[in-house]
Amino acid sequence: MAARSRSDSPRTAAPRSDIYVGLLILAFVAQLAGATFLAIDYFSYPSSKPPVVSLRPPAPVAPAP
Repeated sequence: MAARSRSDSPRTAAPRSDIYVGLLILAFVAQLAGATFLAIDYFSYPSSKPPVVSLRPPAPVAPAP
């Protein structure tokens, strides 16, 4: 009969969360906040088209005497 390895024992504890899990959660929250601010900024613009501006040529300049 083969010897049991340590990973097969029923008393192994699940790995604990470390600082990298906290950084992962922090990065996810920061991305959610950025997407929220982007949506707020995007929806603050009016949905209608801007008025058309007529382009007139500049007035001619009189030559100096």
